[in-house]
Amino acid sequence: GQIVEQPVFTESGKEYQAGSMTYNMESKKGRIKEAFTQEGEGYIHGETIKRHSEDVFFIKNGKYTTCNLDHPHYYIKAGKLKIINNNKIVTGPANMWISDVPTPLAVPFGFFPNKNERQSGIIIPAYGSSADKGFNLRNGGYYFGFSDNFDAALTGDIYTNLSWSTYLRSSYKKRYKHNGNLAFEYTNSKSGDPETPDFTQTTSFFVRWKHAQDPKARPYSSFNASVNAGNTNNFRNNFNTSATDYLSNTFKSNISYTKRFANSPFTLTANASHSQNSLDSSITVTAPHLTMTMSRIYPFKKNIPTANRGFAASLAKNFGFSLTSNFQNTVTTNQEDFFNPSTLNKMRNGFQHSIPFSSSAKIGFINVSPRITLNETWYFSSTRETYDSEAGEAVLSDTVAGFERYSQVTGGVELSTKIYGMYTLKKTRVKAVRHTFTPNVSFNYTPDNSRYTPELFGTVQIDSTGATEEYGYLDNQIWGGPGSYRQAIVRFNFQNTLEMKYQPKSDTAETLKKATLLDAFNFSTQYDIFRDSLNWSPVSIDARTNIGKFLSIRAGATLDPYAINENGRRINTAQYEIDGNLFRLTQVTSSLTLNLQSKDKKETSEKRDEQLSDADKSELENVSENPDAYVDFRIPWSINLTYSITYNRNGLEEDVINSLNFSGDVNVTDNWKVGYRSGLDFETGQLTYTSIDIYRDLHCWQIRFNAIPFGVRQQYTFDIHVKASVLQDLKLQRKRNWFDYQ
Repeated sequence: GQIVEQPVFTESGKEYQAGSMTYNMESKKGRIKEAFTQEGEGYIHGETIKRHSEDVFFIKNGKYTTCNLDHPHYYIKAGKLKIINNNKIVTGPANMWISDVPTPLAVPFGFFPNKNERQSGIIIPAYGSSADKGFNLRNGGYYFGFSDNFDAALTGDIYTNLSWSTYLRSSYKKRYKHNGNLAFEYTNSKSGDPETPDFTQTTSFFVRWKHAQDPKARPYSSFNASVNAGNTNNFRNNFNTSATDYLSNTFKSNISYTKRFANSPFTLTANASHSQNSLDSSITVTAPHLTMTMSRIYPFKKNIPTANRGFAASLAKNFGFSLTSNFQNTVTTNQEDFFNPSTLNKMRNGFQHSIPFSSSAKIGFINVSPRITLNETWYFSSTRETYDSEAGEAVLSDTVAGFERYSQVTGGVELSTKIYGMYTLKKTRVKAVRHTFTPNVSFNYTPDNSRYTPELFGTVQIDSTGATEEYGYLDNQIWGGPGSYRQAIVRFNFQNTLEMKYQPKSDTAETLKKATLLDAFNFSTQYDIFRDSLNWSPVSIDARTNIGKFLSIRAGATLDPYAINENGRRINTAQYEIDGNLFRLTQVTSSLTLNLQSKDKKETSEKRDEQLSDADKSELENVSENPDAYVDFRIPWSINLTYSITYNRNGLEEDVINSLNFSGDVNVTDNWKVGYRSGLDFETGQLTYTSIDIYRDLHCWQIRFNAIPFGVRQQYTFDIHVKASVLQDLKLQRKRNWFDYQ
């Protein structure tokens, strides 16, 4: 009477465990007692299972759950169940049990799909109420599982005051070809009573599209896209906005196609790009942007013997040139006028061709790099300015159609080297310190092109006294016009790094390790030879270093060698003549970033990846694309802290910006995690955007609490739900959003 082992039955890759099994070989029917098996994401426990046919089973007193324990935390219990393999599970009257306690949650029948392939279906909405917009249903709609390569979800929100939103999200992937995702959002937000003067209605939209071509698909061409465009107020009207989108004020897009011509140095690139700022509602669109490039060619490299290492021979051997030719069409406007026909008149376009010639050689330890660049620019319009005394004595600008061109030659030379200083130490673990000094001096010359193109310049009266000034007909074009003055600039850049070799405590005497003490300590400035005053530019200082793997420090300063007058304007008088100081401090910046994170307490990512199935890898891809929607319990704790301070002195005015931002999370226990994100504005003494997240892992369930305690987006959300996607609508949610308090 002692049970040695329970029977296990395997068929077509599926495993069935039971207390006892009876099977008739002739009729191919059987009866199973105390059975347990897995169907898709769910697990089925049955008191008695009858095998009716190869794909149809009947269960008496069955339990359906997504908990993988022998004694599950919860289950849906039904007196009768019917299972159709790779199709569906149907139950009679059923109710939910939690910890073996029956609940009032009951249904007259149950339906659970258990197909292995992707399925379409209804997305059950969440419900709630808003003081401003009334009762609501959110994120309800339909999921279209077209195939393993393409899916889509159409969802929406609706409020009793007739506010509504709609969302279309789709993803696609073709192995060794391409992958991407598309999201479209449209919101119609209403606030107040339509019969009152304070009633407002706002519509907004936003489009996201990411497309990446697999490098294996086409070796000589590629197509990639990253689109983020829409109304700048979208994430303030949208009811389901994430914190990342709400805090962003700049959105950029770029769509590019690149064609590389086989067995030739030429490459063609076509781009369309866009940038918009949510603070001032400005939009800049560049489309099309066509660029033809020729990779660098060395015409004399093969003709110079390798043994010849003289200066002239090195210059000839390293001499090369390339070609870049591009067409660009750009328009800048604001959001309200973007679709206005008058925007077409603001477009600026033209061709520019550039041929840079350069070489390099050494004189002793000094690298010498001369260069000359030929530029040719073409435009299809120009500008004429006139003085209008009747229009408030204004200077009016008029666009004149017609082909215009100009050429420009620039040249220069760069000198650079490296100087090493080694300091050896004794009787310490630090054995040596090395200082690397990299001076760089360059000279750049641009001639006065107005002497060669006088037809591109004119004069205009600027006031009622008859005063005039010179202007260029092409100054308002994309790349501007030819310079009306010559320029000769000498740039100085001095870079410093500091490294050391030290003896670790645990290693033998022969083993030394390297460490960087100072990543950079740089100085830069420039001198304009032909300027009649203020020839020197301010000196810029930049320093940065890392302390260990967790702490990074960066500091910078700007020092002006010239004094200012009583109005705060720079004058051609050295600061040394005023107060004996070589420089006048105009800006200081400093930031400290601390990133601390405990080690992954589980196996390494490489070992985990080896054990993952294709379905698991697909799920991990979804996690990486939507990090805000998932919780990583593998990292016990993390702390991210950034403190920055900036001092500005613009003329006579001084300004100090002082801020602290911090975020992170911590596992209170193996199943409890607390996350946080906030900052401190020292000027106002108040906390910046703050959010708190609390997670509880309940094995087959999960609890999440999110709160934004103050600010214009106050809200809290309490959510308890089953983890498995097949029962994703089995949840309890309480949510109160920022717009509830308006």
